[in-house]
Amino acid sequence: MNVRNEYPALYLVVLLLISCGKTQNENVQKFNPYGHIKDEKVKTILKRAIDKAGGIDSWNSINTLSYTKHSVLLLEDSTVESDVVQRHEYKMKPSFEASISWTQDGEDHAIFYSAEDVMKTVNGEETEAEKQSLTETVMSAIYVLGMPFKLLDAGAYLTYSGTIVTEMGREADVIKATYDPAEHENHSTSDEWYYYFDVTDGTFLGCMVYHAPTYAYIQNLEFDETSIVKLHAHRKSYRSDSARNIQFLRAEFRYSDYEVTTLR
Repeated sequence: MNVRNEYPALYLVVLLLISCGKTQNENVQKFNPYGHIKDEKVKTILKRAIDKAGGIDSWNSINTLSYTKHSVLLLEDSTVESDVVQRHEYKMKPSFEASISWTQDGEDHAIFYSAEDVMKTVNGEETEAEKQSLTETVMSAIYVLGMPFKLLDAGAYLTYSGTIVTEMGREADVIKATYDPAEHENHSTSDEWYYYFDVTDGTFLGCMVYHAPTYAYIQNLEFDETSIVKLHAHRKSYRSDSARNIQFLRAEFRYSDYEVTTLR
């Protein structure tokens, strides 16, 4: 199985999470998480969205977070390409650690990440695997789960792109996120992301990304609200064109069995 989760293009942004050291901008964000955002409209939308999802203080207070993720990938003719259940476990403080485990073809697979090392095992034995790829797998998973909070991470250039009406009939504000390899050495491509938030209450409705040569349009259908922040429960990812016209269902994801502890 390819354990790189929802979006192939996520690997342009995960390096934001693993670059060495802390910049001055990152230190400033501890005290004013919105201070680096230049677009005032974006600030307003993100504050509403993050408050709707539980608030930045709640997100930052999480100590451990674990969940089960069921991923089904489909081909254009609706044939199932893969069907896998994973258990994700994260420790946020004092330093980030993670494990992702699943069973495939009768064998037990696991990825373990810490600040010191990252490794993959099969049936309990370490196996050869490219460490950068493993790191990207872990970081992309927490990036997806952490939306919209993760839009506050340093490095992304956020701008307001007007409104749309989604296929579910909801009007949404659009935030465009771009990444500039020429300016930031830890960006790998200049892919563009569009994030959709309900204009009234800030609910995170979905997103779209162009990863040449295709577009992926992702709908957030259900959320889990049993912990201090709102987390994904059911999502669908579609192959689409640039206008979000759906071509076929590419993937479906269900999240369950959340366990969250805090430092409070």
